[in-house]
Amino acid sequence: MIIYGARLAQDVKITLNCSDAYAVQCVRAVKDALIARLIKGDIINLAGLGTFRLKHVGAKRMRNLRTGASVKVEAHRCPGWLPSLTLKRKIRAGSYDCGRAP
Repeated sequence: MIIYGARLAQDVKITLNCSDAYAVQCVRAVKDALIARLIKGDIINLAGLGTFRLKHVGAKRMRNLRTGASVKVEAHRCPGWLPSLTLKRKIRAGSYDCGRAP
């Protein structure tokens, strides 16, 4: 199942017992803060969730699948995420009680 921002905001609303608008504002604020910090080059470690960081990808040559032509891809940065050991264990266990009804 894919969870979009609106569904995440609904979960925040239930957990915080707040209005829809405030929950949406909270989700957007966290998303915007994460993106801004990544752009600055910071490493973001959220306990129990994982670590977000920008990875440097070197220049390389790739092949265009339609034409078969060789294409040069420039060096760039891309976001990466490493899940925490705690999150991995909770997913393997198959249950997580966050203190609210599903």
